[in-house]
Order: sequence, then C-alpha cells, then structure tokens
Amino acid sequence: MSLQTISGGSSDRSIDLLRLWMDKLIALKRTNAVQDPELFKMYAAVNRLDSKVITTEKHKLISQLAHILELGINSGEFKAGNSEVIAKSIFIYA
Repeated sequence: MSLQTISGGSSDRSIDLLRLWMDKLIALKRTNAVQDPELFKMYAAVNRLDSKVITTEKHKLISQLAHILELGINSGEFKAGNSEVIAKSIFIYA
C-alpha cells in the first residue's frame, strides 16, 4: 500500500491512518537503506539540496500528512491547529 493510498484511506480513526502512514514511511526508508546503502546515502545527500524535484516530493508527502491531520482535527480526534504547519513539523523528524 502506498503512502498516497494510506492518506486517502477511510479508517474510522485518523490516528490509525497517521500511525500507518508514518510506519510505512519509516519502513520505506529502512528498506531502502538496507537494500542499497550506497543509493540511500546518495538520496540523503540529494535530499539536503534545494532542488525542485526534492521540494515537490517533500510537499507531496507533507500534503498527505496534512490531509490525515485535517481529518482528525475535523472529527475532534486531534486538537485544532494548522494541519500544514503540524505536518511539516512531524515530517522534519520522521
């Protein structure tokens, strides 16, 4: 299941979607690091650059995360706040 699919999911609880999304992101990073450490090292270096491709990909992931958070805010499951700002904060530490 892709991160996009998870973020568009219809779980009864947003916390479940958030947990699943984060677990998938971490698993993808871990798998890439283990399967091809040299490629992952290069990915990490490129990720620090300010390229349009990297920025676009980061924005896509943050938007997915913000969508999940917004679902939780709207349902009262999460405290009210700016879902985009919260998503960026979470993403930085993921």
